[in-house]
Parts: sequence; structure tokens; C-alpha cells
Amino acid sequence: MSDEGYEKHIERFTRLLPSSGDLTLILLKGHLLIEEQLLAILEGFAQTPSCLKKAKLSFSQKLWMVRALTPAVLNDRFFPFAKRLNALRNALAHNAELEELEDRVDELLQIARGLGCSVCPMPPLDRSRAIAMAIAWTCGLVRELGHFVVEAAKQKNQEGLKPGIA
Repeated sequence: MSDEGYEKHIERFTRLLPSSGDLTLILLKGHLLIEEQLLAILEGFAQTPSCLKKAKLSFSQKLWMVRALTPAVLNDRFFPFAKRLNALRNALAHNAELEELEDRVDELLQIARGLGCSVCPMPPLDRSRAIAMAIAWTCGLVRELGHFVVEAAKQKNQEGLKPGIA
């Protein structure tokens, strides 16, 4: 990825992810930003990317499709975090008040640290900042996986093989 493309991505991510301490808003926006990266990976495989938007795939469906299409050694670094983030987002979407929100965020942070995210500090430091950092880390991993997969698919296409990774 070019430095300019990376810088634009970071600028957009920073602009869209709230800097307030509102955990709910950070989780919802972070979920959307990760979902965009998952869709970008799927579009990299698709012969007709516009069909993916028409399919109206859920976050979970996109996540599992990316897991199926990419090497486990690469997607294992973010999959557990993204899966748990999706469950938390769904709980937020269906409950006006989620009493155990801070505990569930702490669980997410524990998962991120277990996956190698060294940038998210341990609570009781600022949870909103820690989860934003974990989301940023995850979004970066998914974005880099997308670049790897798209380049691998292009190389296979040049060799006359089907897209995807063996």
C-alpha cells in the first residue's frame, strides 16, 4: 500500500472513530469500519463486486466468508475479536441499556491483548481509548489482509488460475 493511501486511510479512520468517551458510539462506528474492510476483501475476490452489495450480507456473513477465503494463519489474528465485537454490537442494537457494557468491553480488550494487540492498555485506564485502539489495530490487520489477498488473487489471475488462495 502506498504511503499516501495509508495516510488517507488513517485520516479517515481518525475522523470517523469518535474521540469522545462514548463506548457505544465507538463500538458501533468501529464495527462499521471493520465491516468496510471485510467487504473490500470480498470485493477483491469478486468478478462482479456490485453483486456483493446487492446480496446485503450481514457482518457475520462477511466475516465468515473472509475466514473461508483467506489463510487461517492470517485471519486468526483478528477473527475472535471481530466475532465478539459483532456480538456486542448486536446486543447494543437490541437493548436500549446494556448493563454489562463495561465488562463486555473488558472481555473484548482481553481478547485483543491475547491476539497480540499491545497497543490497548489494561483497564481501569480509559476504556473508550483502549477499545478505540483495539478497533484500530483490528481494522489495520483486516486492511493488510485485504491487500495481501487482492495481490495474491491478481497473481493467480495472471497465471490463469481462479481467484482465491489455495
